[in-house]
Amino acid sequence: MCGIVGYVGKEQAAPILLEGLTKLEYRGYDSAGIAVRDGDSAPVTVKEKGRIADLKDKIGPVENIVGTCGIGHTRWATHGAPSETNAHPHHSDDDAVIGVHNGIIENYEEIRDKLKRNGYRFYSQTDTECIIKLVDYYYKKYGEGPLRAISRAILRVQFLRIGGGGVEQDDVRADGGCRHRDGRQQDKNRVFHAASISK
Repeated sequence: MCGIVGYVGKEQAAPILLEGLTKLEYRGYDSAGIAVRDGDSAPVTVKEKGRIADLKDKIGPVENIVGTCGIGHTRWATHGAPSETNAHPHHSDDDAVIGVHNGIIENYEEIRDKLKRNGYRFYSQTDTECIIKLVDYYYKKYGEGPLRAISRAILRVQFLRIGGGGVEQDDVRADGGCRHRDGRQQDKNRVFHAASISK
């Protein structure tokens, strides 16, 4: 079962993301990764097949990853074999859009084909890479900003329906019909978000 941890604030994101992912280990997974951004600097993405300990070993000293905004993910493979390449986070061709996703996108092949016709290249076997690049496509095509690009992408995506649900744009996430146990903590300097599928 996949897990997501996100952080935006004044503290360094990487240690917080790794701690959050460690707390999600009980759920089972086959790979993990984090992406961290520091202002206008290029994002740093580190992914690894295996345990969180393997990801931490690959990162080395966590101080090497500088940035106060980031996202982390533990993956349980549904599309594509467990691998570093298929691990999340995924990114657009120019790293303008980086994201993770829990669940199954039923029409990902149709989306992938459309994006390939529009010049996008794909490096993974995942459905998640398709949605990240679809957001990028709409962001660049219409220039309306990230929330509108996400909204347009969500309208095109057919999620596997599991239960009741919908889109919650204030958190910029789509639950695709899955019931979530969400944790969100916010104060004036930082925001944390974590999601877990409820039983």
